[in-house]
Amino acid sequence: GAFATIPDNMSDMYPDNIPDAWLFAPCLDVAPFPLARIGELAFGRLFLTDVPGDEGALYWSEVGRWGTVLKTSKLYPDPSGSRITCLRRVAGGLLAFTENSIIKLVPSGEGFRPEALDAPTGTMSPNSVRLHRNGMLLFLGSDASFYGWDGSSVTNLWPDLRLLPKRIQRARLPNAAACYDPVSNEYRCWVSQLGEPFNNVGYIFDGATWRQRTDVWASDACVTQDHRRLVLAVGRVDSFNRNGVWVLDHAGLVQNATCKTAWIAATRSQERRSVSTVYLQLRETGAPTSSR
Repeated sequence: GAFATIPDNMSDMYPDNIPDAWLFAPCLDVAPFPLARIGELAFGRLFLTDVPGDEGALYWSEVGRWGTVLKTSKLYPDPSGSRITCLRRVAGGLLAFTENSIIKLVPSGEGFRPEALDAPTGTMSPNSVRLHRNGMLLFLGSDASFYGWDGSSVTNLWPDLRLLPKRIQRARLPNAAACYDPVSNEYRCWVSQLGEPFNNVGYIFDGATWRQRTDVWASDACVTQDHRRLVLAVGRVDSFNRNGVWVLDHAGLVQNATCKTAWIAATRSQERRSVSTVYLQLRETGAPTSSR
């Protein structure tokens, strides 16, 4: 009987606010919503890519209707159909990264036109692409070097550091994690180095110089969207030798946190529910077997 989506679990009325004039509107040739792994909002649309079995295709929704994708709203930005690894909204367009190239999408009529950038490499690390305050888009390239796009050209930010890219674990480039700290005006990216299975080194860029930090092993990082602008990292802090969620560059006591949620059964969310845990203790009985 779940035929409609109710706004919350306490609603007692479902308003019908759809105008009758929509009954006479021409029908759209809608495609099934793609099961994409990567999405980005731009031009009032939702762009989707990296669909299993069709990783090189780019889909986009109707303006303001992010769940409506037409059958004609699809293109392959890379001529070879390579897998798109990242999407990032920039001024005047949308950047689509592949492993070896960067394509800029600009509006053209009812669709979009791809324009290939003169870039020496693409990226395998979608979480490493971040915008700096100076207007440069920073990212970790597929060759394990850091690059910056200033709106016209792509520049290697590690031209003289030839040994550092060799230390980075290339097989774990997709797991690199980065964020931009608006307080310290720094780009921070954690990578796996010297064969470690986790991101054990963070590279910090202040817009001019680079430095390293090894006190935090971050699997992911973000900045809070409020006036505090705190940098949160998920991983391990060396001084405490434990995993957790950490506020970087702030002093304080370690707090134990719990997560509580009521959305256990989506179709019966109006009922109270809790997760049950069963512990079984097994005891072996009987006479021991003979050694013969």
